[in-house]
Amino acid sequence: MSLIIAKPTREPRVTIEPSTQNIRSVDELGRIVLPKTVREYLGIYPNDQFEIIMDKGNIILVRHSPKCLACDDDTNVEKVHKTFLCEECREAVKGTLVGQ
Repeated sequence: MSLIIAKPTREPRVTIEPSTQNIRSVDELGRIVLPKTVREYLGIYPNDQFEIIMDKGNIILVRHSPKCLACDDDTNVEKVHKTFLCEECREAVKGTLVGQ
C-alpha cells in the first residue's frame, strides 16, 4: 500500500524514497503524522482539507479545493455562512442585498 499526496495542479509528482525516516505508524485513532519536511515542502498547514481516494491498494490525498456554489469557479473562493462563493458572486450577492 502506498500513500500519495497530490495537489490539484498539473505539477509533477515528487516521490520520497523509502527509508526508516519516512516510516510512520497509525495511532489508535487511525491517524498518520506527515513528516514536517513533507508538510513544509507541500505547504500543508493545520486545518487544510484533503479528499481521501483509494486506488489499487494506494491511499491518495488530494488537497480539497472548494468551488463556488453559484458559478463553479475555484478562484478566490471563501466560505459564506454554510456555502462557498467566489469574489464575483459575493459582490453580486452584496449588490442584491444593498439594492433591496
